[in-house]
Amino acid sequence: MLAFISIAFIAISALIGQLLLAEGDTSIGERLLEWVSLFQSSPWEDIDSDAQTLPLDLSGSTPSALPLNSTLGFSKIYVRHASPYDNRRDELAMMSAVSNLSVAYSDKPLWNAGTNVSLAGLPWHDSLLSKEELAEYRSHATVWRRILDEQTPSALILSDTVDWDINVHAQLQRLQTPLATLISAYEQQQSSNAHGDPRKPSRQDPLLSNAWDILFLGCEEELPLPMAVDLAPFARYDDESVAPSSTSSPTFVELLAHYGMSLEWAMAIPGGAYEVVPGRRRGPPRQRLVAVAQSPRCSTAYAISRRGAAKLLHTISRGLEKPVHDMVADLTQSRQLRAFVTLPPLMGEWVQDTSEDNVRRDPSLGRADNVRDSVRQHLKRLIWEM
Repeated sequence: MLAFISIAFIAISALIGQLLLAEGDTSIGERLLEWVSLFQSSPWEDIDSDAQTLPLDLSGSTPSALPLNSTLGFSKIYVRHASPYDNRRDELAMMSAVSNLSVAYSDKPLWNAGTNVSLAGLPWHDSLLSKEELAEYRSHATVWRRILDEQTPSALILSDTVDWDINVHAQLQRLQTPLATLISAYEQQQSSNAHGDPRKPSRQDPLLSNAWDILFLGCEEELPLPMAVDLAPFARYDDESVAPSSTSSPTFVELLAHYGMSLEWAMAIPGGAYEVVPGRRRGPPRQRLVAVAQSPRCSTAYAISRRGAAKLLHTISRGLEKPVHDMVADLTQSRQLRAFVTLPPLMGEWVQDTSEDNVRRDPSLGRADNVRDSVRQHLKRLIWEM
């Protein structure tokens, strides 16, 4: 019943937009039709979860990549920041400076069980959701709304505890061709772009944000397809910055094993074979995947398009039944979002060393899973080399 009402509402809105254009009221009519286009059905919604295998192996190739700007090829970079933690913002300012990144900050509320939160500013929500979970929802929703208000084509959204590799520009450049190749092949397979030209990165949109809703770059978890993980459409490509298994999340070490991949370097032995040697940087390069996302839990780092922001805001305005990252995972799994994910993740959440050995709470002592050359760990050297 709700689905019928939604479809009818969108159809009526489109009709009103056409009538306004016919009457000469172009500004309101165009904006209304633009809004409707964000919610029109997508062929992705009808994709069977047991999609036909689409492995693309781009290893060994060195495709040219477009140079990236200070927002890594996206229109903007937003950091969800809790204002009381000014030390985190200090760290991020230094990290951005040595990485040639330009970031903007969005306020992240700090609510807990004792916080008096006005229900007037919240959508309907399950009473079991905690104040902390509601604050997390609000911090994401504020950025999504800002993207729509400012008509931003795409944005990379980071937590204020994020960490990235010192070679982050090169990492995103390497992703361009595999992502474009996967999108083109997958769309043709699903007949949504069967007769269209292959997707190609452009200087204005090097990561093809017009072709996806969300691009997950820093997930805490990603689940395989229900029946067989090797059915997940993916593209494999060389990336020497992949972290070894010793500093990677066990979740992704296990997941990549299903794809026949290891996070260890290999050493050549007689006969053309390779022997796995932990920590040894020899042999064939490490590889990374970009895949159609299945059920990611991701709040550390993700990119979102303007269409994706509109879809998510529309969904939560109808009610919040579970934590926001679970809601996004459900929409991804049901194919209501066009989503891709890098495996292992390009970015990770920084966990500071709080042991007794770190009495002075040195911010460079800690780790982020899946990040090989942490910008936080190398921050002092990078600043002195500026």
